[in-house]
Amino acid sequence: MSNLEKIGGRILSVVMEFIHNEGFLDYDSYSRKLTNTYVELIRSFGTEIEFSVFYRECQKIKTNFFKLNRVKKKDFLSDLFYELRKEDLEGLGLYDRFDKAREFVSKYLEIGYRTDEFGEERKKLIDTMMRIKKPHERIMECFNELLQKIARSYQIDLHGVKEYSGIDICKKYKDVIIGFQIKSKNDDVSEDMIRSESSKAEEWDFKGFVFIYARKRGRKVDTSMQAAFHHFKRLIDSHRMYCAIVHPELLAELFRVHSIFHSM
Repeated sequence: MSNLEKIGGRILSVVMEFIHNEGFLDYDSYSRKLTNTYVELIRSFGTEIEFSVFYRECQKIKTNFFKLNRVKKKDFLSDLFYELRKEDLEGLGLYDRFDKAREFVSKYLEIGYRTDEFGEERKKLIDTMMRIKKPHERIMECFNELLQKIARSYQIDLHGVKEYSGIDICKKYKDVIIGFQIKSKNDDVSEDMIRSESSKAEEWDFKGFVFIYARKRGRKVDTSMQAAFHHFKRLIDSHRMYCAIVHPELLAELFRVHSIFHSM
């Protein structure tokens, strides 16, 4: 049984107990639908879930639960959310290092953005990455600054650790080490290199690894990202290491959002 399945069982118990204690009936197996929604949010955001996000996702569940129990949806979900937030999933040992790595990477780096907004700003940043001297070193400095800004902005414990051979940047988040590898215009992006560098991260017992494409798209880059996606998926599915790709446009958006301009 995976950690998320264990978490799901724990959450289901809390939800069912809450429904029973409030004197409601579990119409439409609503407890299980709520549990599935909450587990998916943990998969995406870790344990730091905001009520607005929880409520938005619960709005998508089709049910007669509230009508038949004659209870207001927002009041019910607000009270339930309070009970769920009291659960110490980490303290119960249900939240392992893989999940913690995923929590950081998915929440702070794999951000969504509108492709029809700030397109020119992102293009200019990518063009700049292709023009600067010593691009690997300069972009590595900028990305390290980005990580420092994330730590300050969100008041999280993210700090540097000792250098690891073959990995550009290493950060410790909670008790997890996450590696970051920059690929600028002059760097090798072959599939062999992807496998080699992710293997190094595994050897060092990292639980998170982020591959950053700091260069324009093209056939070589697109082929590399496709190879990285399939290789990383196997690592994620086997729960060995949470791996992510920061494609050029996403990197430019991260730099834009966190005002990493002067360093470029």
